[in-house]
Amino acid sequence: DMVYDRQDGTASLINGKVAHVGGINFRPGTTGQLAAGMPADSAELFDPATGTSAVAGAAMTTNRYTHAAVSLSATEILVLGGREAGGAALKSVE
Repeated sequence: DMVYDRQDGTASLINGKVAHVGGINFRPGTTGQLAAGMPADSAELFDPATGTSAVAGAAMTTNRYTHAAVSLSATEILVLGGREAGGAALKSVE
């Protein structure tokens, strides 16, 4: 299972694990700062070898959903565009 309930995030393979980035949070209080239905600024890693998930690294600068993501290397993911909490389109990259 994932750590947080989310929808409209992205999944990328990184270092043999699946990184799930951003998306809409559906459980109030689970990310500490977001209400249900708000975009997340977090990522988590799912390890298929153990079947477990854990919150990954630092938070993104911008909470986002419906964005694009691409693995740049075994340890880096580039996150592009998407939408912010109010639904406005984002042009930022991180």
